[in-house]
Amino acid sequence: MCGTTVGGRARVASPVHTATTAGEQVQPVSARELVVLGSASQTPTRYRNHNGYLLRWDGRSILFDPGEGTQRQLLLSGASPTSIDHICITHFHGDHCLGLPGMLQRLSLDQVDHPVEVLFPASGAEYFDRLRHASAYQALRDEAWVVASDSSSWLSIPLHA
Repeated sequence: MCGTTVGGRARVASPVHTATTAGEQVQPVSARELVVLGSASQTPTRYRNHNGYLLRWDGRSILFDPGEGTQRQLLLSGASPTSIDHICITHFHGDHCLGLPGMLQRLSLDQVDHPVEVLFPASGAEYFDRLRHASAYQALRDEAWVVASDSSSWLSIPLHA
């Protein structure tokens, strides 16, 4: 894959084409971009924010591990919070999830018009619930909960506008 990395972004600049023989179809690579919002682990530095990654893949925007300051980092990167349609929490250490309450509130404030699915380990359901209700705000309408049967599963929580 050919791509570039500039200012925390890894981007496939154009489809990769390979040599073909007569009659073969060239398959373009899908549009992909990884925006590194932060990678400083538990303690941010002057130049690195807490964890956060935005993956743009074929028209989808997937936010991974929104640590503190994720909203600001999205602003600085030029990414729109309203484009996010999935949020994935890999585990519930603070540097991977403490930006979640603000992100959920922001999506509600902006009145996103599409479902936003939140994925996380089922063993963290109690932590997700606490983060989701960390402060008073107008929740997204028609929130639906999908409950996994065991702690090794992932929960999928579609939040609908």
